[in-house]
Amino acid sequence: VTIEDADALRLGVPDAALVVAQASTRENVRWKTEHVNGIDIRGRSPGYEITDDLTIGDGRHLSELDDQRRRTVCVIGPEVADELFHGVDPLGREVRIGEQTFQVIGVTVAKGKLLGQSQDRFVTIPIRSFIKYKRERGNVTIAVKSADQASLALAQQEVRTLLRGRRHLAPG
Repeated sequence: VTIEDADALRLGVPDAALVVAQASTRENVRWKTEHVNGIDIRGRSPGYEITDDLTIGDGRHLSELDDQRRRTVCVIGPEVADELFHGVDPLGREVRIGEQTFQVIGVTVAKGKLLGQSQDRFVTIPIRSFIKYKRERGNVTIAVKSADQASLALAQQEVRTLLRGRRHLAPG
């Protein structure tokens, strides 16, 4: 599944209210002399805040323009903010993710733990920036949200039909 498939679904599935391309990896994140290891780096297209159930605490979410222009901006989880910045306002500061520098434009509200795992230990960057800098082009998944419960089956069928057409596959 590719980013181009996500773009085609966004345009070609009328019963989808939201189509979000997603990819992720783990990396170390640094700011000055501080660093945190094994952070979940998420590449996401616009609408991720709905599929990932994230509320912005400070700053703003990633935008369509951030994604289209492959901007080096990020939204961080509150645990990453605390571990890196120790009470200093992270907005506008630059962090290193691997070999690339990203500007912090937002910090989310804490969600806590789920099954013992922190939901606040992540960095989200635009999906097209993720593909460009992390070179994980073929490792994209797509989340599709139907307009409502009644149109779920129709949206699923539209997605199947469109993806089969893009791959020249017959039903089944």
